[in-house]
Amino acid sequence: MIEMTKKIREGLEESKKQMRERCIIVLREQKRKLIGAFLGELEKRISKYKHINTLNDSLIDLHRKYKKLIE
Repeated sequence: MIEMTKKIREGLEESKKQMRERCIIVLREQKRKLIGAFLGELEKRISKYKHINTLNDSLIDLHRKYKKLIE
């Protein structure tokens, strides 16, 4: 009985480790997508606006948009 309980606990611990690893992988993928989207939009805005004040306002808006997404 004790041996069986140990095996069950070991199995549960292994399952927890696997679940953690999967979660980490998913979070990394989501982070890459979010950063990629941010950088793509940043590049578009930089090339679109030639005047520094207009570019600055646009970048501030972009910052606010992505800050809301991560909160």
